[in-house]
Amino acid sequence: LLAGGDDGFHPLESDSQTFRISSVALAPDGIQLDFTDPVDRSSAVEAESYRVETIPLDGERSSISVTPVIESDGRTVVLRMPPVPDRTVVRVVCRNVPSETGKPLLSDTVFYTVHER
Repeated sequence: LLAGGDDGFHPLESDSQTFRISSVALAPDGIQLDFTDPVDRSSAVEAESYRVETIPLDGERSSISVTPVIESDGRTVVLRMPPVPDRTVVRVVCRNVPSETGKPLLSDTVFYTVHER
């Protein structure tokens, strides 16, 4: 995985002190985000904590409304949303999702490409 920011991309190494998104996957009912630590549930359950866009091959971005659902382990959040068409990039920005101990995310933005299923 890579983390990105204003100064470019950086490879991520295993570091138990860093709170980050460890994986992104397509779920049957949306996008699944796995975090290295449990999230702050009061922030992570708010739809306003996420900005989700779909970017199809034609390049016209669309904002998507989501309903966050936190799994019992606190480390997995499923952003429930309408199905994403094939050949579309999904951009997720976690605007206010700290860990339950208050650590900020290393990088708040992830991308996922939906290929042909």
